[in-house]
Amino acid sequence: MAKVRKEKLFKTLFHTFGKLYDLLRPYRKFFYLGIVLIFSVEALNLVFRYIFKDVIDFFFLQTQDINILFRYIIYMAVISFAINVIQFVNEYLMVKTEVKFSHHLSLVVYKKLLDLSLAYHEKENTGSKLSKINHGLDSVSRLYQHMFWGVIPTTIQVVSSFGLLLYVNWQLSLIFILVVPLFIYLTLHLNTKVNPLRKTIRKGFEDVYGGFGQTIYNIKTVKAFVQEDREKKRSKRGVMGILRNQIKFFKILFSVNFMRNNLIALGSILVVGFGAYLTYQKQITPGELSLFLSVSASCYYSLFSLTRIFDQAMEAKVGIERMYKILESEQHVEESDEAIKLDLKGAVEFNNVTFDYGEGKVLKNVSFNIKPGEVVALVGPSGGGKSTVVKLLYRYYDCQTGSVLLDGTEIEKLNLQHFREQLGIVTQDIDVFNDTIRDNIAYGRPRAKLSDVKAAAKIANADEFIRKFSKKYDSIVGERGIKLSGGQKQRVGIARAVLMDPKVLVLDEATSSLDASSEKMIQEAIQKVIQGRTTIIIAHRLSTVQHADRIIVIDKGRVSEQGTHKQLIRKNGLYKKLVKLQIGGYLNQ
Repeated sequence: MAKVRKEKLFKTLFHTFGKLYDLLRPYRKFFYLGIVLIFSVEALNLVFRYIFKDVIDFFFLQTQDINILFRYIIYMAVISFAINVIQFVNEYLMVKTEVKFSHHLSLVVYKKLLDLSLAYHEKENTGSKLSKINHGLDSVSRLYQHMFWGVIPTTIQVVSSFGLLLYVNWQLSLIFILVVPLFIYLTLHLNTKVNPLRKTIRKGFEDVYGGFGQTIYNIKTVKAFVQEDREKKRSKRGVMGILRNQIKFFKILFSVNFMRNNLIALGSILVVGFGAYLTYQKQITPGELSLFLSVSASCYYSLFSLTRIFDQAMEAKVGIERMYKILESEQHVEESDEAIKLDLKGAVEFNNVTFDYGEGKVLKNVSFNIKPGEVVALVGPSGGGKSTVVKLLYRYYDCQTGSVLLDGTEIEKLNLQHFREQLGIVTQDIDVFNDTIRDNIAYGRPRAKLSDVKAAAKIANADEFIRKFSKKYDSIVGERGIKLSGGQKQRVGIARAVLMDPKVLVLDEATSSLDASSEKMIQEAIQKVIQGRTTIIIAHRLSTVQHADRIIVIDKGRVSEQGTHKQLIRKNGLYKKLVKLQIGGYLNQ
């Protein structure tokens, strides 16, 4: 069983290195050049020590020609200078490559996050995602450093040193190498034992940071309901759980390090003792003994460093694997290579659409069609599937059966970016960025002229309040639009949609959380916006839906009835029941 675990450990480690190597593709030439330079440094180091052996033997063997000694010293000076030059070039090259690679990888991960469908982002905790990314990028950077400042130089040093020592005296070389297999075994045994702990610790950090993010994101609610102490206790429990696992981890690590240190001491004593005996027997020279002692001491130290680096590499591997889960996440919505760019007129059709988030069907054989320029309202009890209709229209998800069509073409055949650019949406909770009002309105059209932004703001009844800010359209609205009221954010959202000049406009509960005064201004803006374009309205307020060209009632994932307001009242169905239950302009949810 232990052997299987060790094989699995090696397999996963090499798999991680393989993925890292794939990501290094644009920088591989620097990678190979770095290895060549490292090899050159280690080779010159061995030559330097071999010459130093001859310097010692010069005195012990009483060589008379002093010019030989001077020649040795000149050789050593030249080699030292060459080593310094190569190390300078290599360090500059590796650091430059590491910085470029880190930035490149950050962009790769960010691009992947943006390309992933909404299904992924709705499922994953934001704080947990950020923790995976930050720790993953940091792990890649540390693993890269370990590779170039530790693993590669040390491996080359140990192998080449053993070759040199074998050339000088094979008996002493075998004594030197005796402890290495035990050293490697202890390292593998340690990492097999603590690897599950590493994953548990990393998962604990992600959960804790996920909780931190959620608490900060909802800080108003936390304070309003006086739950600060509860959140502190919850985070403390998470942190203490991590601490307990970390103590277990370090206890095992230090125990194994104690044994590894003793192995190094044993190896060094054996080399010194046997080397002294061979020197006494005149089987090796004092210079060769000095060479053995300096090289073996350096190699043992490097070997210990290598095993510590291996421990750290295994720690980094956990972070990289969790980041790779993001990079390897499946794209739930795939765009065809033959996707077409269609200029929409605004016809929308749902044909026997069935959809399931994975917890039961949300939509069941839903069928309806909307003509270009028609204003259609979707109403019904909460959880009936109205907002899911919008998600399928935007193709955030693909339906399991049936089809969604725009102008008679299935949306799976359309270019995602092109058809989404022709849609506009205003939701109940408008997403506002910590940027200027102008840039928030122009988010869908970043290159829009200021005059176009102002025109859109006027249509949305937003220009009046914007001009009251000291910097007007250049005013920063704060994180999540904290400097704006709910009604002001809604009007910014409407202006954003207007600027896109969409063929299909979606108003998803756009006025449900506003006071009467704000709603009136929004309704006036909406009436101007919907002129001449297909509009889908999701709402519970009669003031919004009763003037629609058609009302579609969705209940329990099915279309239960449809018609105009007057037609549905006469039908005496679900819509009429909702109307009877309305209070103060709301339809009961």
